[in-house]
Amino acid sequence: MTNAELVRRLWHAIDTRDWVACASFCAVDLTYALPQSGESHKRGNYLRLNREYPGDWRVSIDHLVDGGDWIVTEVTVTFPDHRDRGVSLFRCENALIAEIREYWPEPFPVPEWRKQWNLEEETNSE
Repeated sequence: MTNAELVRRLWHAIDTRDWVACASFCAVDLTYALPQSGESHKRGNYLRLNREYPGDWRVSIDHLVDGGDWIVTEVTVTFPDHRDRGVSLFRCENALIAEIREYWPEPFPVPEWRKQWNLEEETNSE
């Protein structure tokens, strides 16, 4: 299995709440970081954070970049009332995920000063 397929399978296991499969894709010494909040976790807490994440949600991969040992994904997590988007960096080693760094930015409106160059604005003005 390629590293890209490994990451795809991890996201699928998270989406389907298959925590046994999810654990099988992660190295025993996995490190998980959320730089925006300064959090750092080991494998057990990474699995627990996903397993206990509140609400009814689904996750889908929007983009995947295969960089060999490093795989980058952009995902959408859909809840009944909103969507979150995240970017995750996965370092793979020995056919397992050894490191994950995730960024979950808050959505924000296009600032007025650059609205004129937004593709949606260009489409609406034509």
